[in-house]
Amino acid sequence: DHLWALITKGESSGSTRIIRLGKFIDLARSETALGNLQGLLEGSVSLPGLPIGQGHRWLLIKRLAARGVANAPALLAAEKVGDPSDAGKRSAMAVEASLPDMAIKQQWLATFMEDENPLPLSNQRAAMTSLFPSNQGALQEKFLAQMISALPHMAQSRDHYYQRSYASSLFSGVCTTEGLAQMSGVLDKTRIGTTQYRFLSENIQQAEKCVASKTP
Repeated sequence: DHLWALITKGESSGSTRIIRLGKFIDLARSETALGNLQGLLEGSVSLPGLPIGQGHRWLLIKRLAARGVANAPALLAAEKVGDPSDAGKRSAMAVEASLPDMAIKQQWLATFMEDENPLPLSNQRAAMTSLFPSNQGALQEKFLAQMISALPHMAQSRDHYYQRSYASSLFSGVCTTEGLAQMSGVLDKTRIGTTQYRFLSENIQQAEKCVASKTP
């Protein structure tokens, strides 16, 4: 991989290598690339002059989780013990949410709907923004109807910041005609409020572009 080669050569500045490493983590999907991520976590792969800090460790685990690597849950459990900080707890939630597991995603969606004693929004946002990675569009579509049906309730029961997070994060990345039709069908300010209307509209526009790009 060309990007990995640039990172390992170490010829560029530290800041440039950090940026490239972040991009590599975001894009890693081949067996070789995911193996390099595992190696960075375990210490069998090193990048001279570029130490892997706690923030990068969470990013590495999250990518492995999103790609469905078998030992990702074990990596998550171990890292939670090693980093009990508040930031670590939020990162752990993000990793858990990104796992391609229907039951886990359903549990998180139920958490978003809770009206009594809800989790702090910062924690919920960590999960919302991670629930449907770009490679999990099929899973996202399975939950679209459920998420859409909750929009009117959100408009009545949540503040604008929560509504923004919900409509912006959970509907991002839709790229099918079926998903686009479902989202467009609820685009009514009187039903979902102006805040959710705005951010759902933005996701609909992105979905329209994505669907169009796939059309022969």
